[in-house]
Amino acid sequence: MDPYALDQLSAADAAVALRSYPRRFRAEVLPIAHDPEVEQRAWQIGPEGRSAAELVVATTNTLVLLGRALHDVVVQSDAALHPAVADPRQRTWEVPPGVTVEELLEQLGDACDALADAVERVHSPDWSRTASVVGDGRLSALDVVKQAVAAGIDNLRAVERTLRALRQR
Repeated sequence: MDPYALDQLSAADAAVALRSYPRRFRAEVLPIAHDPEVEQRAWQIGPEGRSAAELVVATTNTLVLLGRALHDVVVQSDAALHPAVADPRQRTWEVPPGVTVEELLEQLGDACDALADAVERVHSPDWSRTASVVGDGRLSALDVVKQAVAAGIDNLRAVERTLRALRQR
């Protein structure tokens, strides 16, 4: 994601962005419900080495991780956050066995709604609260939310590139 776009991101804007992700991911990953070809394509590995389904799982799990981090920053005196909160390279996720793309998209929707709800519950003075990231400085509550918005945009763009490449094969 363009880092400059995040500079002016407010908490309210972040909540709106988070609530838009389920619709936007669904439009890319499963634009035609119950179409076996579309579902199959979502599981195919693209040129970047990941499938659209894997990117949905990565987004969901990242949002859950960052939601927990936001909670810790807001309620703990000096929380210590996992390095994956600040470093996307530390975020590795496995696709759970036996799930459908529809189920993955529902889980993404739940994670987006939960984090957006959490963002809307944070009181204004708490946005400047900080926590230490193990081995990587400090992040504010707003920085954590910016990480979530960036992860959603970055993974949505990766889904778009992956599916576009697969359709062109």
